[in-house]
Amino acid sequence: MKGVVKTKWIVRVGPKAKIKCEIGDVVEQNQVILEEGNDILKVFDASVVLSKLSRDKIENINGSLKDKLLKMGDVICETGGLINKKIFVPVEGIFCGIDEFFNMTIRIEEQDRKTVRSPVKAKVAEKDKEKLVLEFRADEIKGKGIVPGRVWGESDFKEYGLMSELNYECEGKIIMVSNTDAMFITKAEVVGVVGLIVKDEKEIEADIPILKIGSADWDKLLQMGKENGLYRVLLNAKLDRLLIVKDKE
Repeated sequence: MKGVVKTKWIVRVGPKAKIKCEIGDVVEQNQVILEEGNDILKVFDASVVLSKLSRDKIENINGSLKDKLLKMGDVICETGGLINKKIFVPVEGIFCGIDEFFNMTIRIEEQDRKTVRSPVKAKVAEKDKEKLVLEFRADEIKGKGIVPGRVWGESDFKEYGLMSELNYECEGKIIMVSNTDAMFITKAEVVGVVGLIVKDEKEIEADIPILKIGSADWDKLLQMGKENGLYRVLLNAKLDRLLIVKDKE
């Protein structure tokens, strides 16, 4: 085990993304850090009523309501006079304003938005139009990637070798396995194991990342499994390493 290292997790930011955190923030595991989606602009012709208002009154409406979330049926204004008429919000959304042709524009947020959550408790180190960088501390173990890939998961650092040990409780876990037979690996994938740690170098066919580590590190992990419950880990078989997240920043 190499010891504690400061490492980074980079999230790519798309052109329509909204970052939900700031540099210096400490984000929790599973906290939403980024949302991405295409908002829809709806334009409504309200000239029949709005044309009866003075330009100053329209400017006041734009100034007081711009960028505010309005609900369908909210009253934007009243014309006044003998035949008083009200202007209602036709749909729920963000009020963008009334233009010179008395068109009202409402921005509607897309329902099916892509949400990105932090995979780990971390500090926001960088933020720009292209990327969001999270920084955290972890113990590092160097190994050798058998099946490339990287994945986050929980690990109890216990040795699995019997088919009966693979069940629904393994879903989302990265587990240490002493049995690398094809049937065992297949069942591990079926029950939802997301990554494997092995100690013997052997050609293995699998659809999940697999990392081989040395015997000394294997024994250290087993000892850690006796001392604690679950550990948050990043298995990166592409870069030949296992990162065990430290509990505190």
